[in-house]
Amino acid sequence: MRDYNVESIDTRKTTLEWRLLEKYAVRVGCGKNHRHDLGDSVLIKDNHIVAAGGIKPAVDLAHRHSHHLLRIEVEVETLEQVEEPLEAGAEVIMLDNMSPALLAEGLRASASKPSWKPSEA
Repeated sequence: MRDYNVESIDTRKTTLEWRLLEKYAVRVGCGKNHRHDLGDSVLIKDNHIVAAGGIKPAVDLAHRHSHHLLRIEVEVETLEQVEEPLEAGAEVIMLDNMSPALLAEGLRASASKPSWKPSEA
């Protein structure tokens, strides 16, 4: 994964009463924790994109209605969606439920965009 400057991130969804232990296990295994709770960042999912009328309007709304320290993340499910969050000013793009081949293609596409900056988190 170093060749692509990406990280393996866990999900916020954990087993009841086991969150801290499961988050710790991810870190011990060289992964990173995504979010500990819903207040850690703004995550724009497919239903938010539909409700807002598209990725750019959803990102604009998130920027307008959240404080300056929250990262805006957009979950995309297709390669066609990768460019939009970059242009809209999202800090994180989550490539959701993609095969390894599609992930690699999405990473190549996003890395070639001048607005893309790797996460320092």
